[in-house]
Amino acid sequence: MTIRNYEQRKSRLIVYDPLDNVPGEHPCFIVDELVENLYFSNIHSKYEDTAGNPVYNRKIF
Repeated sequence: MTIRNYEQRKSRLIVYDPLDNVPGEHPCFIVDELVENLYFSNIHSKYEDTAGNPVYNRKIF
């Protein structure tokens, strides 16, 4: 089983970016920075080479 690709800043079909309306000092950016720096390699290694559909990246949760 593979892990689905996680690209938070992926370009979209719609030009609108919701982050344009969020002030730079908003707490959501602190949470985002924390999650981006978490180490998930040990968890992801458990899902490599297993049968089934791809699992979602743990950063999404």
